[in-house]
Amino acid sequence: VAAALAEARLLTEPEPPQGLVKQNAESKTYPLGPGALLLGDTLLAANKVEAAEAIFLQLLKDTPRSRQPLEGLMRVQWRRGDLVTASAYAIRALELAERGPELAVEEIIELRKLLQEAGDLQRVDALNRQLVFRFDREMAEMQALIAASQPSVQPLRLKPSAENNRAQTARDDRPGDGAALGGGAISDWAPVSSAAALSSVAVSVKDRRALTAAAKDMFNHTHLLPGQAEVLACVQRREHVLAVMPTGAGKSLCYQLPAFLGEGVTLVVSPLLSLMKDQIDGLPARLRSQAIAVNSSMDGDNLRRIVARIAARQYRLVYIAPERLRQLPFVHALRAAGVARLVVDEAHCVSIWGHDFRPDYLHLAQAHDDLGAPPILAITATAPPRVRHDIERQLLGRSTGRQPAMRVLVGDTFRPNLNLTAIRVRDDEEQQEALIGLLHQLPAPGLVYVRSRQRSEELAQLLTGLNVPAAAYHAGLEDRSEIQDRFIRNELAVVVATVAFGMGIDKPNIRFVVHCGMPNSIEAYYQEIGRAGRDGQRADCVLLYSEGDRATLTRLAERSQMTTAAVGTAYQTICRTLGAATTGLLSPAALADTLHASVTDVRMMLGILEQSGLLQRHYDAPQNVTIQRLPPPSGRKADGALARFLRDANLEDRHMASGDFISLATATGLPVAKLEAQLLAWQSDGWLRYYPAGRVPLVSLPPAPANAAQRVESLLSQRAAVAQQRIQEINEYTHSRHCRHTYLNAYLGGQSPALAKSRCSVCNNCGAGIELPAANSASSAANYVLAALAEQSWGRRTLVQLLRGDSAASERAQAAANYGCLRDRSERSLNQMIDSLLGEGLIAARTLDHGGLTLETTRLGLEAVQRSQTAAKRSAKPPRTVTSAHARWHKKG
Repeated sequence: VAAALAEARLLTEPEPPQGLVKQNAESKTYPLGPGALLLGDTLLAANKVEAAEAIFLQLLKDTPRSRQPLEGLMRVQWRRGDLVTASAYAIRALELAERGPELAVEEIIELRKLLQEAGDLQRVDALNRQLVFRFDREMAEMQALIAASQPSVQPLRLKPSAENNRAQTARDDRPGDGAALGGGAISDWAPVSSAAALSSVAVSVKDRRALTAAAKDMFNHTHLLPGQAEVLACVQRREHVLAVMPTGAGKSLCYQLPAFLGEGVTLVVSPLLSLMKDQIDGLPARLRSQAIAVNSSMDGDNLRRIVARIAARQYRLVYIAPERLRQLPFVHALRAAGVARLVVDEAHCVSIWGHDFRPDYLHLAQAHDDLGAPPILAITATAPPRVRHDIERQLLGRSTGRQPAMRVLVGDTFRPNLNLTAIRVRDDEEQQEALIGLLHQLPAPGLVYVRSRQRSEELAQLLTGLNVPAAAYHAGLEDRSEIQDRFIRNELAVVVATVAFGMGIDKPNIRFVVHCGMPNSIEAYYQEIGRAGRDGQRADCVLLYSEGDRATLTRLAERSQMTTAAVGTAYQTICRTLGAATTGLLSPAALADTLHASVTDVRMMLGILEQSGLLQRHYDAPQNVTIQRLPPPSGRKADGALARFLRDANLEDRHMASGDFISLATATGLPVAKLEAQLLAWQSDGWLRYYPAGRVPLVSLPPAPANAAQRVESLLSQRAAVAQQRIQEINEYTHSRHCRHTYLNAYLGGQSPALAKSRCSVCNNCGAGIELPAANSASSAANYVLAALAEQSWGRRTLVQLLRGDSAASERAQAAANYGCLRDRSERSLNQMIDSLLGEGLIAARTLDHGGLTLETTRLGLEAVQRSQTAAKRSAKPPRTVTSAHARWHKKG
């Protein structure tokens, strides 16, 4: 310990940033020996948090398959109060523990304490079961030792108890020590959270009647939905509120009604233009003229007229994208109009760790302050307990002492009219067979979600060929709005869509939602199935997944994960762009071209640099400006500052001047970051007119922190941990054998008394759900793959050639009994099936002496082959070549 403390003093000496500043200064490195874990824990105990984090990050690089560095990083984030990231590291550690060695009891207790604090009740329950299981096992081992040493003594027997019954249930359910995590029943542990049920809000009979009457008068609603009166009461009391309500619960009325009842502007920040359009189109005609959606298509004189009308309080309800609050003239106009409340729709986008985060949400806290800190209503259907704290922190600032805390209200996430089913398939062909089988059973209209644009077009074409009115929908189509309108008008029975479709859809009679492949996260899944059954009638939500989906999601997450080197290159490029200046304008498009990256990636990099302290973003600024000098208002004389500005801007003898924004700041000696605010103030006083054009980010480069590289690395590590956590959670949902609605309710922290017994009666794990015929061509195809490997082992490439009847296959492969039995299947499909069979444990990969890999059947696989052969003998049907749905259709065509 003394040695660790001595080294800690060295490690905490200031070091220059590594590769992220203009000077490429080299920094000292400290070799990590066997005592590195102890060193990291000692630094953390001494409150040297950043130094401890550096140790654990380096250990994670050196030993990526070890869970101890993950647990160290978990403790670091826990110390910082970031339960979101801490729980992400904890879940990665639990995932590694499933592969062994098993968790120590001390680890279980620590992980349980963190996850309990984070509100992850399902994993707390699973860890409780592990502790009971471990106690029973160790007690049995002790009894066996006693019995072996003293044969005449009867072994100690425990009295039956609820704990032992739960332990037995856990042993019955679990295939291994860690496999049950995330799939268990809900425990009795209470979450450490300030969240309360919507029903906990006191609303008097008089107030409820008044709200109902106003909703009837303005919106023709005969009654309020559960939870609406409670949220409306809090809004009228000007409280900061985070309301978590399921889709179809009438969230929009919670801010639309106060907007038209009270004074001032209700400002709604929304992530999608389609959402804004639907909200305004859905307003009664007499209110629609008092609402406006300010979108990116508005520019020039049109935008200036709209901003002037907002400032003149001609609109009561204003919808904007978060990027709009980066524009100071717009914020200035809103401040003049008086913002009565700030509404953040789809509030999960605010959280850095939410499933749909956008960097421009980082600016909301600053804009909120500049708008006069009006009451906030943040509203969403998907904010798990661990994300709610982050939403509050992002909106009200990290120090809640200067602001009243948010009131967190959570509704019932259980929608009993949604019937949930998860069905395992093995490849795209079996997925198609299953989809066709589902469409024979399910009434239209419905949505089919897929992962790629190509897949959406393939399936839409297949369904159209089967006389199903279907269309593909993805971001690459120019006529997306027309497809959406045709679906709303019931002209299309099925839309096969990527995630670009759905968030803005308010179609009440969607009868099914089918996911072809695991979605990116549970939050995304819950939001997408929330499109179904909004009329209260039964709707089916079916998830078709394969064992290869998890690997696909992991691969996509790793591909999109930024590296420290890429962020460092972006920082160096920004430094070169600004040159000797410490503040200047950046064009994301130009930066993207230089870095050979997308504009979206560039914006994410700017966000990472901002969070790391390497860059400060101000309000966006114009590239060019035009200034018109006006006659002095009411005969007043310009003060000294204004007189100097007019002189330096060459406006003493001229009425108008134009030029670039940076040059104007340089010529007048005003700080670049404060110039626009001063121009707007003089414009408000009537001294001049200000016309900006071409807005881009305005950034400053503060002195780089000594640990800049570590800060960036830490943020990227946290992002990777959270991304893997989402994949793990959706994978657990698909494989869970417990009530699916209970799983979703617990994950989202919902208040659902109907699920108190952990049974919903409307999911396939509770005896309901959709079933498909047991036999289909794809499952037969899997039997052919197993039969080929039961005959002898093959390399993957050779096996695919053998099954497809490829003439390039070896003579030995061409002589095999199953040569060409799956010739209609693509290489991609067969590789998917092999991945699925590997994931199911029916086949395994073995490393040969020369380093190559060969595939062979496992014991489970051989048993499956034997069952298949027995069934074939009983049916007495001759073997046939399997034909897929895709091949049958093309043959028909």
